[in-house]
Amino acid sequence: MIDDTAVTRRLNLMQLLRARRRGATVREIAGEMQVSERTIRRDLAFLCKINYPIEEAVGDRGRKAWRHIGNGNLLPLTNRHHSQTLSHQRDGSLLARFPLSSTVEIKSWVLGFGANAIVLEPEVLRIEIARDLEHLLSAHYASSLKP
Repeated sequence: MIDDTAVTRRLNLMQLLRARRRGATVREIAGEMQVSERTIRRDLAFLCKINYPIEEAVGDRGRKAWRHIGNGNLLPLTNRHHSQTLSHQRDGSLLARFPLSSTVEIKSWVLGFGANAIVLEPEVLRIEIARDLEHLLSAHYASSLKP
C-alpha cells in the first residue's frame, strides 16, 4: 500500500528544491515542511534512488545544501534501466519504453515529470496515475478549506 503522506511530502520537497536556486539545508527543509530532519534525509535518499536531479553541495562557510540540478522539471533518462529504449520524436518530445512486471517503481518516476509526461500505455498505469493525482488534488483542496 502506498503511503499518501510520503508521496505528497516528496512532491512538495521536489517543488521546494526547484524553487530554491541556492539550495536548502536539511534543517531548513525540515523546519519549513514541519517534519524531522531524519524524514527529510530519507526523502532525499529516495529522490536520489529514483534519479531525481538533486545534489548536496558545500557552499559558503561549509554550509551543506541540497539543490535541484538540470533543466527545469526534467529528469535524466540515461541509464534508467538496461532494457529501456528512447526515441526522440519530431515534435521534440521523447518516447521512453520499458518492459514492466509491475508499475510500482515507474509510477513515482513518471509523477516526477509533473505535467510534462503523458503515459501512453499500459492503460493500468494511466489509471493508477490519474487516481493518485485525483487523490492528491482532493487532499490539497480539503486541507486548503480547513481554518
